[in-house]
Amino acid sequence: MTLHLNHWSLFDDGVDSSPHARTLFALGNGHLGLRGSLEEDADIADQAFVNGFYETWPITYPEGAYGLAHNGQTIQPVPNPTRFTLRVNGQSFDPHHAAVRDYSRTLDLRTGHLRRRLIWETPDGIPVTIDSTRLVSATHPGLAWMSYRVHPARDADVEITHWLTLPHAGSIGDGDDPRCSTRLDDVLHVVRTGDPWDPAVEVVVRTADSGIGVACAVTHQVECETPVRAAGVEDVSGIGHRVTARLRTGDGMTLTALASYSTDGPLLTDESVPLSDEELIGSARAGLANDGLSEAQKQAMAAWWDRADIEVDVDGRSQGAIRWNLFQTFQATALLDGAGMPAKGVTGNGYDGHTFWDAEAMVLPMVVYTQSHLARSMLSYRFATLPRARQRAAELHHEGALYPWRTIDGREASAFFEAGTAQYHIDADIAYAVNRYVRATSDMDYLRTEGIDILVETARLWACLGFFDSAGKFHIHGVTGPDEYSALADDNTYTNVMAAANFDAAVHWLDQIRGSDEQSWAQTCERLGVSDEETALWMRASESMTIVYDESLGVHGQDAGFLTHKVWDFTSTPAEMYPLLLHYHPLTIYRHQVLKQADLVLALINRPDLFSSEEMRVDFDYYDPLTTGDSTLSASSQAIMAARVGHLDLAGTYFRTSLFIDLDDIHGNAKDGVHVANSASVWTTLVMGFAGFSDYDGFRLDPHLPPAWRRLSFHINLADSFLHVVVTPDDTTITLVSGPPVQLTVCGRELTVTSQMTVMNN
Repeated sequence: MTLHLNHWSLFDDGVDSSPHARTLFALGNGHLGLRGSLEEDADIADQAFVNGFYETWPITYPEGAYGLAHNGQTIQPVPNPTRFTLRVNGQSFDPHHAAVRDYSRTLDLRTGHLRRRLIWETPDGIPVTIDSTRLVSATHPGLAWMSYRVHPARDADVEITHWLTLPHAGSIGDGDDPRCSTRLDDVLHVVRTGDPWDPAVEVVVRTADSGIGVACAVTHQVECETPVRAAGVEDVSGIGHRVTARLRTGDGMTLTALASYSTDGPLLTDESVPLSDEELIGSARAGLANDGLSEAQKQAMAAWWDRADIEVDVDGRSQGAIRWNLFQTFQATALLDGAGMPAKGVTGNGYDGHTFWDAEAMVLPMVVYTQSHLARSMLSYRFATLPRARQRAAELHHEGALYPWRTIDGREASAFFEAGTAQYHIDADIAYAVNRYVRATSDMDYLRTEGIDILVETARLWACLGFFDSAGKFHIHGVTGPDEYSALADDNTYTNVMAAANFDAAVHWLDQIRGSDEQSWAQTCERLGVSDEETALWMRASESMTIVYDESLGVHGQDAGFLTHKVWDFTSTPAEMYPLLLHYHPLTIYRHQVLKQADLVLALINRPDLFSSEEMRVDFDYYDPLTTGDSTLSASSQAIMAARVGHLDLAGTYFRTSLFIDLDDIHGNAKDGVHVANSASVWTTLVMGFAGFSDYDGFRLDPHLPPAWRRLSFHINLADSFLHVVVTPDDTTITLVSGPPVQLTVCGRELTVTSQMTVMNN
């Protein structure tokens, strides 16, 4: 099997059902995900996921301590509707062992359809054309549609069975690799409802501890030129619907299945009352009345691509890879339905289905500037879990709110506090995302009803966590930055400058509310207990924030002690010892100057107002050789900063690494699902790196294309305006497609874009 990419599709020309291929051809909408297994695969269980369907278990510590996370969480599989079995003249079809020719499987990125066509030469010599199509709805969270068509070249008896495959209990981990899922045993209770011989196949599964239930109901439709016999079927793997017919030469038969999922359970609140199994099934079956899904899918995808697409004058494989990655962002965010965005979306169970900081730090920028309504949905998850963040802060004797490092339901699920709870910067990342969203959209309704609460409570966390020294400088000690190869450090630069941004945003937007609506201001102060004395303290802390700088080296320190450590011996570390976290004890790594991923470089990207161009270049040149890239989050950040400081060849190299991280399985763990943060960062690298878009202090463009590139084209939403930007090596053209004029600084020139204008690049 060879994978191919063209401008709008990913396709293969040979039978492949490897875990890697199942990731690459997965379909999802943020709520429901189906892995890209083949229709006839026997091991098709545990290939479907519903976001928020998870199990919990008590975390057991050999040596406990106060405030450690109490319960683990891991996503669980749901009944999978993608399996079909086929018999022609009594002979079973197995694509892995049968005589197959003209095989092609295509993921259509433009329309969100997965199609496969092949010709099977049966043992008795009949060529049988098999066409299958599936989609996960872009308009209805819990709907999936599958079609299986058989067309024999001569008269034949044909039997097609569609299966709803039961999930296994638990998920399969992979040793000590924290990137994989946790193994649990006997956590699912399967309840069959209805008669398996009924045309509507129905299954309910419910977790033992978390008590969440998911129902799946499937209805079927048959198209055939000759009479068809139908019957229900059942075995240990699941239940299904079978159709048989005697097809004449030229006839074909199509079996279509429409699956509908409903879920219940206490995802974001402790007061949720689970629905009965009958109510779940009834809710699922109600979704089966929807028709026209294929056409609706095409229209929804067309609308999404109108705003999200990026064109670069590169080869077809690279352009296809750009769009494949952008498509993954759609699949992770389109219909989140109140849940968080897992690091793997709904394409696999890697990272246990947890939501991390990269949802706001890496994914939300693309969503804000292309699909702002989805950005508000993402941020609303953090508002919904704010009560649990407040509880967690109180548990650790902090004020305000402390968001969990890894979670599904808003409670901390990380047992490794050194690189989990200690990554306090997640509070600032979420606050930065709130600030970015409101600046980009001018959505004051969101600010007043949700955003300001997050900004205030996270600012309080920093005010409590940090302190002023005798000289009046503000410090934050005992934290872990984005680079998990350094832990429990003092004055991590990324954490400090992002905390300062958190303070600034809270004060700024409180002032905006006060200036625009006195009644709303009074209600906010009463609800949150905000005082002028408190905001004055925040401003003082921001203005006095410690930023570590080493005069002798002329670089900013990643933290107060990092530059005093011994540099890791990279020349003596063989390639097979990477990633370091799988081969060295954490203490060994912590003692050295070595980075898992960009850390201080992220500070340069997010706070360009604090560093000069020369400081950025010197800092990048120092830290880049120390960065292993053991995290998939790193290549895109390094590409952005390399572009901004003028290392365009290096930026292009990092960008290509980011572009193919999953497609070429560069990190060796794409089998567990797509790295969604990296996929979204492909957009960020192109727009914020090579096009030089910056949004912290006004909207700016300062393009720098790699030497071989002749054109970069994209759209971007700024407030109520929609812009089209075309960058060439010589100039940048900005067209106002719709909306009011936009203030924009392009290559250092302050402009008001009213229609179309072209600016020469520096």
